[in-house]
Amino acid sequence: MLMRQYDGASMDLAASFAESVGDNSAPRATLREMENANALSTAKIALDLMRDNRCPLPKSAPSTATYMSAALACRTDRFKATGTESPESCKRENWKPAGQ
Repeated sequence: MLMRQYDGASMDLAASFAESVGDNSAPRATLREMENANALSTAKIALDLMRDNRCPLPKSAPSTATYMSAALACRTDRFKATGTESPESCKRENWKPAGQ
């Protein structure tokens, strides 16, 4: 559970980056940076809890690159979508880290 929350920070960072592609709005960029800071804070809390409970620790810090491909695929499919339903590529439980 904690590892999933920790890993979620990388997903959040990648999704935020994918949404920023082609967007030149300063207010939205500021909001994305605040969301990124919140995601990293959540990862820090999860990491602290894992350490305190002697759980196996992750080998790397949260990174945009970990889920970049999946996030860009999701964003592209959202642009193509005509309905209100979220594309299959946007279901984060299906996202795979880079290299897998």
